[in-house]
Amino acid sequence: MHAYTVTGRPSAGGVLAVLTGARADADVAACAGQLAARTGRKITAAVAFRSTGFSINALLHLARNCRLTHQADAVLALHADALIAAGHYRSTIAVLPARTNPYHRLPTRTSKRLAHRTGSATVITSVLLHPPGQRFTPDTAATAARTADPPAPSSLVEQRERGAHQARHVTRRQAGPGAPFASPVEPAAGRKRATGRQLPRSPGALTRLRRRRH
Repeated sequence: MHAYTVTGRPSAGGVLAVLTGARADADVAACAGQLAARTGRKITAAVAFRSTGFSINALLHLARNCRLTHQADAVLALHADALIAAGHYRSTIAVLPARTNPYHRLPTRTSKRLAHRTGSATVITSVLLHPPGQRFTPDTAATAARTADPPAPSSLVEQRERGAHQARHVTRRQAGPGAPFASPVEPAAGRKRATGRQLPRSPGALTRLRRRRH
């Protein structure tokens, strides 16, 4: 997670949280919410998408806008609880060049225009801004306040740990109190039929067993 101060903007400006749909968006939204709540500033959540640009066809342009709006709403819904920590927040869409990889870096020029359009003085992203220049200054104070708090585990990790604990509890109950954990898969050589006979280990033993039955 990275925080930048926009050069040439008043310090009382808003906080811009750039979301890309990655897992690190949870940290970006939490940091932006805490910073806005601590300083009393407004939050603007921008969801970044790659696109080839505007279309001269009106129907294709409308369909593109509808698709991006639905995708942005889905991304914002995942982090709404963190973004509303400071109250109401605004949302917008950041259109990136088609060759940009938003999971690796964000173009500085696009981020600069987005910050000026939203009136933001601080930009928080999950990746670095490229190329580095004089438009943004790293804001270590914003990230230091976030890293000082213990990171909250995600709901997915909590579900996995809860499922593993329940599985161990069920295995212990089936094995009996004080009994060691039994392997869920028994070795093939130790398996027996319902009659208690040992399974044959070779075709010759199977043939002799059939002759005895007849």
